[in-house]
Amino acid sequence: MKVQAYKLSMVREHVENFAGIRKRKISNSRTAGQIISEHLKGIDREAFVVLALDSHLRPVGINTASVGTLNVAPVYAREVFKFAILASASSIIVGHNHPSGDRTPSDNDKEVTMKLLLAAEVLGIPINDHIIVAESGVFSFQEEGLLLPMKTEASLKLMH
Repeated sequence: MKVQAYKLSMVREHVENFAGIRKRKISNSRTAGQIISEHLKGIDREAFVVLALDSHLRPVGINTASVGTLNVAPVYAREVFKFAILASASSIIVGHNHPSGDRTPSDNDKEVTMKLLLAAEVLGIPINDHIIVAESGVFSFQEEGLLLPMKTEASLKLMH
């Protein structure tokens, strides 16, 4: 039986309006929130996105990893990091919207963030922030001190 060889590539969906942002370092949640908010503008359900950054923290691209229902979007690390790897991202910022208008993270949001942080550690692609955008504003896991991986027994085994 022959083994098939494959070539991986990405297909650009459309050009985001990164005018001026592409050249600028994304070093705060406000800038990241603006990009994510613009990308998700007009969507009526929760969607989870990945913003890939180069080594100078400038955006390389953005990808919608998941679209869900009114109050939840399924998030799988393999889908988040597939784009990051193909985009040769040095680091990423993840984000999603809350159509309810409340920017407060749910328990599920926190759990997903912890799982992604563990995957990021294994893959060597840091997550700089997890942003929630809503009518009430932007929530930054980084600014709120919630971006630290949980030191559970399972995560300690993965890290060593």
